[in-house]
Amino acid sequence: MAAPSKQPAGVPSLTTALDTADMLKAMRDVLGLSQDNFAAKVGMKRQQISAYENRHHSASLTTLAEIAVKAGVRIEVTIHAPGGADAGTDAGS
Repeated sequence: MAAPSKQPAGVPSLTTALDTADMLKAMRDVLGLSQDNFAAKVGMKRQQISAYENRHHSASLTTLAEIAVKAGVRIEVTIHAPGGADAGTDAGS
């Protein structure tokens, strides 16, 4: 089994940098659903949705992606360079 890769100093891992609780709530808000209705739509219990949204449990990015597919929404992540400038953009190309 390979050893886990070491995260460079000062660079947060995606699982800690992305707030999965806020992303899950945003999905539900976009659809205009209560926790009960959202849970039914994605095949989960309301208590699990509540636990994720209230940060009692953390949803993995895989779980978040699976929920998004079941909910019929798309998650987009934008990565920016430090200082707010877009990473990898080249106006001359």
